[in-house]
Amino acid sequence: MAFAVQAPTSRPVSPIGAPVAVTVRLERARTVVVLQGEADLSATPLLSDVFARMIATRTGDVIVDMAAVEFIDTAAFRTLAIAHGLLARRDRRLTFRGPSRPTGRLLSLFGLSGFIEPDAPDV
Repeated sequence: MAFAVQAPTSRPVSPIGAPVAVTVRLERARTVVVLQGEADLSATPLLSDVFARMIATRTGDVIVDMAAVEFIDTAAFRTLAIAHGLLARRDRRLTFRGPSRPTGRLLSLFGLSGFIEPDAPDV
């Protein structure tokens, strides 16, 4: 079962990107959260809601696919770091797939660079 959530269309969109869109799907026994567009401070309520529902209703490890992220700020990363901690307390793992080089640097700043998946073929 997959679900998709889009940020409200009333949110101003910068000329360089689109508001964040989040899709959640299953991949084998893991949940994949696909982020697309711009994840900034205005996206944190949406991200928090998606992760809270996913943590409460699903089991297994979680992958955050960041290949289509155009921009992400520290507020959105803080949400990811909190989700990482909540999952770790439940003996579940959160990993990151396909981050850009700048996104990888932010993962490093948050102490999460060790959770970047090695490049692998699509499943």
